[in-house]
This record gives sequence, C-alpha cells and structure tokens, in this order.
Amino acid sequence: MRTVVVVLIVLLVLAATPIVVFPMLGTGPNQSNLVPFDLTYVPVRASDGVSYRSNARMLLEVADPETADMVRQRLPRLTDRAWHYLAQANRDPLRTGNDARHLELQVDRAAADVFGYGVIRDVLIKEIETH
Repeated sequence: MRTVVVVLIVLLVLAATPIVVFPMLGTGPNQSNLVPFDLTYVPVRASDGVSYRSNARMLLEVADPETADMVRQRLPRLTDRAWHYLAQANRDPLRTGNDARHLELQVDRAAADVFGYGVIRDVLIKEIETH
C-alpha cells in the first residue's frame, strides 16, 4: 500500500512539473523578414462612453527581404485598411475592439486585402497602449 501511495505522489509531482520543450533549430523569424508597423487608432469606446486612443507596436513577419521591402513601401495602405476594419468592429456592440487577438485578426485581414493572402506570415504584437 505504501508503495502505491509513493508512486501516486511521484506521478502527481511529474504531472505538475512543466515540461521543457527545446525550440527547433531555425524556427525563429529572420530579423530582415520583420517589418515594424505602428498603428494608432481611435475611438475605442468604453462602457462609460468615453473615447480612448490606442497605440499598437507590431512586427509583420514576411517570407523574405524582398517581400519586406514591398511591404514597407505599402504600409500607408495597410494603415488605412486596418483603420477601416477596426472602425467597423467598434460599431459592433458585441465587440470592444480592445483585445490583442482581435487587433491581430483585423491587421491580418487588412494585410490580406492590401498585399494578398499569405504575404504576411504572422502579426507579432509588441505593445498596446490605451490613453
């Protein structure tokens, strides 16, 4: 009986211990394939009716440096399209438009419109500030 209790305790400790996963070699994005993208959008309306301005700092991951150059040249179009989608989302009473995942989805949607589907591999959000 004592052995069973010891085995159960060991199993519980092992189950509660975080598993260390070693990253695969070469899976991180190349720095030349990351395009900085800053976006200020308004209004984000709180439940009290006050408008807030939000600033987001992001990195757009692309396939190669040549694509990164094309994306940099067309960032004003991406900004315009992202504002459009965020404004639509803020009109929806079921959505606050203020969470990071929602922002990432709207920027990804805008990027597909501006650059074509799959040009932007990932939207990496570095920081979101609301004032």
